[in-house]
Amino acid sequence: MDLDSPGWRENILKQYRYAVDTVGFDGIHMDTYGYPKSGWGYKSESSHSLEGSFISFIEEWGRHGDENIFNNVGGWPAKSTASEDQEACYIEVWEPHRRYHHLRTMIGEVLPAGKPVIIAAYLEPFKIRDEKKDITGDGPIIAAKLLTMLYHHWGRPLFCWERMG
Repeated sequence: MDLDSPGWRENILKQYRYAVDTVGFDGIHMDTYGYPKSGWGYKSESSHSLEGSFISFIEEWGRHGDENIFNNVGGWPAKSTASEDQEACYIEVWEPHRRYHHLRTMIGEVLPAGKPVIIAAYLEPFKIRDEKKDITGDGPIIAAKLLTMLYHHWGRPLFCWERMG
């Protein structure tokens, strides 16, 4: 799939319009794998960054007038997409971003866009360890520190409970 190909782009936008206009979705969550960050286009003689393709695609869907959130997997390319036509800056955190300062940096880079920053991460303190669905061990303390850090730096967590095991 090549977002720069007019045929592919129109096909995806057509599906988005169907989901919003016919099915009744409130908006679209644009998702990526996070990789690759470059690719060969339908007319390319060489590999190019996908960052510009994402930005122009977000802009084009934004003209439809419905809500949109783009998933900046691993924090990329959040600095570039944060100011585009979307409701919030959504960052799904993955390796190598393992420490609080990584989250603080990611949030700080996108705050100037003036939108809510949503952080989605699969964090050890929140993993369910037993059938009672309790958070055990030092998890609650670590989770409290994480939430304090997020709110202090104007980030917002996205919670999704999964059974691990």
